[in-house]
Amino acid sequence: MESYDLTVIGRGLSSLLYLKKFYDSKNNHNKKVLIIESSKQIPEKFISAWQGPGIIDLEKEFGLSYLQSWNDIFVGDSDLKIDRNIYPFFYATFEYKKIINDLLNFLSSRDITLKYEKVLSLTENENKVVIDAKNTYFSDYVVNSAIDLSGTSLDNEMMQIFTGTKIRTSLKHGRESATIMEFKKNEQDILFFYELPLDEHEILVETTTFSSKKTIEDLKKIHQDRLEQYGEFEVLSKEKGKIPMTTKIKSSRSRRVINIGTIGGFVRASSGYSLLRSAKWAAKNGSLPFEKIEIKTNGINQWLDKIFLKAIKSFPSKSPEIFLSLFSAKNLKPLIRFLADHDKYFDRFNVISNSPKKIMINAIFK
Repeated sequence: MESYDLTVIGRGLSSLLYLKKFYDSKNNHNKKVLIIESSKQIPEKFISAWQGPGIIDLEKEFGLSYLQSWNDIFVGDSDLKIDRNIYPFFYATFEYKKIINDLLNFLSSRDITLKYEKVLSLTENENKVVIDAKNTYFSDYVVNSAIDLSGTSLDNEMMQIFTGTKIRTSLKHGRESATIMEFKKNEQDILFFYELPLDEHEILVETTTFSSKKTIEDLKKIHQDRLEQYGEFEVLSKEKGKIPMTTKIKSSRSRRVINIGTIGGFVRASSGYSLLRSAKWAAKNGSLPFEKIEIKTNGINQWLDKIFLKAIKSFPSKSPEIFLSLFSAKNLKPLIRFLADHDKYFDRFNVISNSPKKIMINAIFK
């Protein structure tokens, strides 16, 4: 019988950030930990976050080195172009595979066992959690980021669906700013391009939709047309994904099992971002005794996200106006802190004040 002090299900970023802080505590240095992951393959993708004053410093707190960063951002459509310098904040992107390997290398000096198996079920008893996989394991506690125990149906829920390609262009592509959202006119769903110039020739190009009906397949031609605007290029890597944009997924825990990551409600419903929320939670709770770990949701932000989702679902053709209005604000600091999940009451008030009133009020009563 294999028994552990702690078992982490899923080798994703939220799990490893938690373990990094778990082992920062001297009380945990001799703890015996098991990580169970279903796949040996680590996806090649990019993950991004806002950084700056008042926002958790990912490099300082976790040793995460970003690939590139930008003080200049762009948001716009065919009619309105918004170029903004966001200093002292910046937008940073990370290579997911690299930061996962960096965290695993840090943890390799600890008493950690990594097994590649599919977890079939968890059974929580009075003194242990029984983990049924290829083998059976016993653990005092479980941090779970992979097995959805809630049974929450996401049918008809809004999804952020994207396909992306990192390319190397033959000629200099000429982009310097990070394009956060460049909207393409579309009556049925929100559709936009997201582009991050990594150097003079390399650029990440993503095509994204917020939709409850579209699939990645629906984006392929639009994405290919966008890539062809760069002339001759070499494909360096590809990525694709679906991220739930819903307030239905609730943070939860029992006495011995805590759900984190996407299944634990760590994805910000209004944006699809999860890195900063995961990092903030890990920094606060990683070194605490398991019984003192908190799972809390910001009720005000949850409500604002719910109204936002109703707005973009009810009025998709007008939804770009929400983002254009927010990024046109004289002071972007409150919006960035809001998007980064590090906002205060006055930041929320500022975001509400800069939102298009008619669309948001209609969404409330929809």
